[in-house]
Amino acid sequence: MRQLLKAKTKDDVDFIFEQLETIGNEKINDWITEYQTPWILASLNHNYSLMDYDIWMTTPFDTNVSECSHANVNREGTRLRLKTAIFHSWNYDLTLYRRFHNYQKYNIPMSSKNKSGTKRKIDANKRKEKRKNIQIQKLPNKRQKVSVKENDSEFQKRI
Repeated sequence: MRQLLKAKTKDDVDFIFEQLETIGNEKINDWITEYQTPWILASLNHNYSLMDYDIWMTTPFDTNVSECSHANVNREGTRLRLKTAIFHSWNYDLTLYRRFHNYQKYNIPMSSKNKSGTKRKIDANKRKEKRKNIQIQKLPNKRQKVSVKENDSEFQKRI
């Protein structure tokens, strides 16, 4: 059964099915009828697929890409009419294309979070200004030398 994936011609695939039919097991016959449907057979062996061999070999053999795409499309809405769903997915694909294009052409990152050097400097300056404006009075540490005059003036201010 696993040889179906590695068969090099359609004749090899047919020969494998014939060999399995000679076993005569009921479960194997059910398996054969299911896997001889054209769309399933086309997904298992490139000879029955209409794809070029090079494209067949470069496509992943798992569904991670389609599952990711499905999750992204669900952001646009669920239970939509077919025409509306196609329009929404087209818009989503267009926005992704624009993001990729901007990243490749202008080196603008695809995420909305800007972490460039300039942005970091701007954020640092904002934090610095915020600290200046707040000015929290700190009590002196035990290690800091405080003159007696400063303590007296602070004491008189409190009274």
